[in-house]
Amino acid sequence: MIRRMLTICLLAGVLIPTSAQLLMKNVFKAMPDSVMPYLSQNNRLDFIDFVESGMKAEVKNQLDGMSEMTSLADDSLTIRLNEAVMVTMILLPVAHPTQDVNQVIAVVHTYTFQSGQQESVVNYYTTSWQPMIEFPQLTIAAQQRISALKVQTIFNWETKNLNKY
Repeated sequence: MIRRMLTICLLAGVLIPTSAQLLMKNVFKAMPDSVMPYLSQNNRLDFIDFVESGMKAEVKNQLDGMSEMTSLADDSLTIRLNEAVMVTMILLPVAHPTQDVNQVIAVVHTYTFQSGQQESVVNYYTTSWQPMIEFPQLTIAAQQRISALKVQTIFNWETKNLNKY
């Protein structure tokens, strides 16, 4: 009997943290309109429904243009807001978790200018969508992931412009 109770307690200790893990789709659903006024809450819900149904996730945004969710994973998503703006959101672990914060949301806006040049801007939020004033202390893997996004932006611009000639 004691072994069964011990086994149940151990399994509960392993399963509960993983079931409480945040998923990007839930974080995205809870995002306030003020973070990305381009998309309404209905747009965000439609994106998720379309992706989960295997359909093309394209919606009419608040400016009567078309926006498309190009990827949705457990810890990230990518949306092309329009021809000039791509948004990538990533749930990232912090280096020193506290009771209140063990993950942050990185929102990477990549802007494409008429010249073809691209620039990325990264903003960080708590998982309750509070803007972070100070740069969060991310794990090394999380830092590398953000750096890879920035390098990919530079690489895509160079490839696009070099292939013109």
